[in-house]
Parts: sequence; C-alpha cells; structure tokens
Amino acid sequence: MAQDFRNKQSKVLAVVVPDLRHYFFVRFVSDFMEVAQDEGYSIIIFQSGKNQMLKSKLSLVAKVIASVINDNIHGS
Repeated sequence: MAQDFRNKQSKVLAVVVPDLRHYFFVRFVSDFMEVAQDEGYSIIIFQSGKNQMLKSKLSLVAKVIASVINDNIHGS
C-alpha cells in the first residue's frame, strides 16, 4: 500500500455478492481474487444477501472506502 501512495494509485477493489455459500459466487470471488492479486490488487469482499437496503449500504460503504483511499493517495 505504501507504494500505492507513492504512485498515487489505489489498488483496492471491492466485490459485493449476494451469497458466499452459493458455488457460483464462491468460484467467482476465488477466480476474481486470484487474477486481482496477481495484478497487485487487494480485495474487499461484502456479502449482501437478498436485502436490497443492505446492497445499497454496502455499495455506499465501498464508495466511501474507495474515496478515503483515493483522498489519501492524492493528498486531499
């Protein structure tokens, strides 16, 4: 992460999936993480379930996290 600050780039990705118990999403997250980590990215995973309100809140949380990281990187 220190190198990210020097390069002024965020290398953090957020993934929101409805159910980590379902094979499709487990496989998706696993493959996604493998590719992302090979490219030097860190991953944040959220499970939203079927709750629409929670999906919206998690999307907002992901945006806030990305904003904080971006602000720290760009010195705002």
